[in-house]
Amino acid sequence: MKYAHGSARAVFMIILGATMNLCLGSVYSFSIYRAPLAASLGIDTASSGYPYMVFLATFAFMMPLAGLILDRIGPRKAAMLGGVLMASGWILAGSADTILMVSLAYGLLGGCGVAIAYGVPLALAARWVPTRPGLAAGLALLGFGMSAFITAPLGNYLIGQYDVSVTFRIMGVLFGTVTLICAIPMHYPSQQDKKSAPQVAGIPPRQMLSSIKFWGLWLCFTLGTVVGLTMIGITGLAAQEFAGYSAAAAAAAVSLMAIANGIGRPLFGSIADSVGIRRAALLTYTIITVAALILLAAGTFTAADGLLRGVLFAAGFVFFWLILGGWLAIAPAATAQLFGRRYYSRNYGFVYTGYGAGAILGTQLSGIALRLPGGYQALFFGIVATGIIGLIMSSLLLPRSGQNAN
Repeated sequence: MKYAHGSARAVFMIILGATMNLCLGSVYSFSIYRAPLAASLGIDTASSGYPYMVFLATFAFMMPLAGLILDRIGPRKAAMLGGVLMASGWILAGSADTILMVSLAYGLLGGCGVAIAYGVPLALAARWVPTRPGLAAGLALLGFGMSAFITAPLGNYLIGQYDVSVTFRIMGVLFGTVTLICAIPMHYPSQQDKKSAPQVAGIPPRQMLSSIKFWGLWLCFTLGTVVGLTMIGITGLAAQEFAGYSAAAAAAAVSLMAIANGIGRPLFGSIADSVGIRRAALLTYTIITVAALILLAAGTFTAADGLLRGVLFAAGFVFFWLILGGWLAIAPAATAQLFGRRYYSRNYGFVYTGYGAGAILGTQLSGIALRLPGGYQALFFGIVATGIIGLIMSSLLLPRSGQNAN
């Protein structure tokens, strides 16, 4: 990779972003909170998913505004503001006594905080490593994807030692502290060649929103996140109800699958840089289809074949975690490739609303599917169909390599 201003400082900025993202990405371990939250509030497990849905939707739909905030106040202040809001959301959720209040605190307030801070590592990566946008974004987002590797077992341990409310408060203090420490050194490269700015290609948001390329990317991104967020959100529950894991084993599974989510970001970012957005997208939907077929096969085994069923469950779900990580690197890389870097922060904010649409659709559809006769098997059949639709959409809607703004 070529760096804008010295490799050591560029690597340091990416490390800071990845570390901060370990805190921001803790939403991916939310499935371990659902059962104890439901028990604490006296609600069913389906309703315990509302804070997760509100968080992801708020996170995504705040992104266009978050891009403007980042442009106005810079990376350091944006990261600090986001960290304070996120920590406040966790802490207030720990004092809430209804699912509505948890959803407002964790989901709305926390989601706003993560949205504001999330764009900072991406913007730093784009400025410090402009030649490989996919790989740089993937490395910056590595911590977000792997967050559950640390936060799932930590949260599970704290719930066992205390309760879910105290755990929320402890996590809030911890995440806020780490985010603020990481924010202090963050800055863009100090020496910019202003004369070269007019040569940097870029399509402004209004023009981008009227283009077929944007809507093709948005639809494919949305569909990919529907699948990924649906499956990540039920991993802990499915591990216990479908595969027969214990609560501790389910938390461990979530933690290990987070590694795949983290790896998926630099992996698919690099793939997108190398072979293009369209081929990278086709690969993701192929893997989604295969993973769902693996889970359908797992469902044919009885309790007597519990070990084999558990292994197939892990094999299938790990691919969904990998692919969500992949799409969260493909989308920013595609934004830079298709629409240029000049308006990158604001443009990606609009692209990222597909993540919010995916969160809402995924949470609702998974709840409906799990209530149908056939439960998980019905959901897995739906994922197979979604994977096939994604293959068709990617083939028809995404541009071939070389069709970009530069």
